[in-house]
Amino acid sequence: MTTLQQTHPPVLCYEIWEYDNETLGSLIDWKPWWQAKQDYEICYDIQGKAAHFVLVTHDLSIHRSEAIAFAKAVYENKVRHTLVDLIPCNPNRKK
Repeated sequence: MTTLQQTHPPVLCYEIWEYDNETLGSLIDWKPWWQAKQDYEICYDIQGKAAHFVLVTHDLSIHRSEAIAFAKAVYENKVRHTLVDLIPCNPNRKK
């Protein structure tokens, strides 16, 4: 989550994709949002008074209306959050 100025809302950057007729997403917080915009084919920049979303995808079937619906669901906290622990998948992990 980054902001350009303190007077602007934070920029939330998500990668979105469609799976089983549902739009899913993952927060991109490991690189700046402006870098993510360059790394993906499609970018939807949705600015509001309370939040600023940058939604990026490689999925050409996702339209702006679906991206707006996803951003609205995130803002209203009407999404499911899933945490996946990948530590058991790493054969070189430190014990």
